[in-house]
Amino acid sequence: MLESMGRRPEPVTGWWNSVQFLELGDTTIVEAWLHGDHDGVRHLVESLHARSRASAERVAQDPAFMEFLSDRMARLA
Repeated sequence: MLESMGRRPEPVTGWWNSVQFLELGDTTIVEAWLHGDHDGVRHLVESLHARSRASAERVAQDPAFMEFLSDRMARLA
């Protein structure tokens, strides 16, 4: 999804291997997965996804932000 939005593939895939999470014992997602913490990784990814969706839903309910976003998109078109 991020690549389809114009992000370069290296930072997108690199994130999994460079960002440490307290929830995974201060390891990256890749490190935790390779150490066998599959349940911890699944839980973290599901949690990150749920938080992202909740944030998007909150933003969508903010008329001022949606107006700002529509204006910015019109300028880019």
